[in-house]
Amino acid sequence: MVVVLGELELEIPTIGLAKQHEEVFLPGRSDPVVLPGDAAALFLLQRVRDEAHRFAITYHRASRGKGALKSSLDDVPGVGPKRIWLS
Repeated sequence: MVVVLGELELEIPTIGLAKQHEEVFLPGRSDPVVLPGDAAALFLLQRVRDEAHRFAITYHRASRGKGALKSSLDDVPGVGPKRIWLS
């Protein structure tokens, strides 16, 4: 992601938060930043990460569900919803 931002010449602050050890990774640094387990900043980062995952999963499920309802007959001229339902 950082590479793409650089190619687009965008300066958007980014971080990575590893799940297992809750380490914060910053661009340009090889060593993670370790926040205390009870730090409010860590709690905020965890909530943002979890919400981003929830949003992505919800979107993925919704888009996958729409594709399941599509039929190859949808693109045939003259074939409407009623005829598709009868097939």
